[in-house]
Amino acid sequence: GEWKTATATPGAVNVKNETSRNNDQGNGSGTGDGNNGDTSNDTKISAHGSGVAISETKKLKKVSVSAGRDRIALAGAPIIFGPIFGDDVSSVETESYLWTFGDGLASVDKNPSHIFSLPGEYVVVLNARVNNVPQVDRIKVKVSAADIGFSVKGEGSNAQFVISNNLKDEVNFGGWSIKSRGLSFVFPADTIVLSKGKIVLPQKTIGLFVTKNDEVSLTYPGGDVLVAVAPVVEELAAVAFVKTDSVLTENKKAEVSQIEVLKKQAETLDGLNKQLAKLQADLNKVAAKAVVKKVVAAKSVPKSFSKEKGSETELENAAAVGRVKIIPKQSTGGILSFIKNLLF
Repeated sequence: GEWKTATATPGAVNVKNETSRNNDQGNGSGTGDGNNGDTSNDTKISAHGSGVAISETKKLKKVSVSAGRDRIALAGAPIIFGPIFGDDVSSVETESYLWTFGDGLASVDKNPSHIFSLPGEYVVVLNARVNNVPQVDRIKVKVSAADIGFSVKGEGSNAQFVISNNLKDEVNFGGWSIKSRGLSFVFPADTIVLSKGKIVLPQKTIGLFVTKNDEVSLTYPGGDVLVAVAPVVEELAAVAFVKTDSVLTENKKAEVSQIEVLKKQAETLDGLNKQLAKLQADLNKVAAKAVVKKVVAAKSVPKSFSKEKGSETELENAAAVGRVKIIPKQSTGGILSFIKNLLF
């Protein structure tokens, strides 16, 4: 045999242009649809062997979910956790949560309440899936032993309830209770006592009427008793007695001192009265003697003036001749009687 030249098939092209070659190299196989343009940005053109259209994958929406901040708590006291959503979460369509607390326990609740039985530092991890977007976050929880002091001083309306925090960290007593006689007072949320601090609550705040024979307990939010005590009445009574006795003693001293002053003043006044009376008596005597001297100073007294015959008329006669000075008439009788008694 020999080779014979045949006529070319009409419309057939035996050589690909450069553009087609470049497309084949870029796609890895020679499929193509006759488009001589650059199709590298056309997502509907692919080198896949299947003719099924390529599925369009939407970009996942950003979602931020946090486990919150680091926490401090007491052993035996419940602590509540919850997810915190970022501003990019406008609505929650689907959600699931898994909390692991680092002490061997876990919860699938959205807002779980957990109690750490022992002191320590725990890592709490949140695995969340919100709107089909997975998220993970973790926090640290410091748990301390409940070194809390509790006492009740006094009874009835005078009772005072004292809570002391002996820890280096502050303690939140929100949800805790003081109980007695089947009644209870519940602390409002975020009642915080600072480190090494204390709060003293009067009976009118607590509303519990207790006596020295009652048992008063401080309980966790879950109802477990942390400590139970009896009111201490003697201490307040002793203090009250000492203060009362002290006040009475001071008052008594003041009264005694005042009485002593009054006595001394009375004695002084009495002495002055006596001296005044004596002085008055002396003055009276002096005055009487002066009158007598004037009477007896006359050069001559009528012979008829005697104890038996002496009278005011005779004295007046003597005065008429200038021998005797007569005292005014309104006091003459009393003075003459005094002089007669004094002389005779």
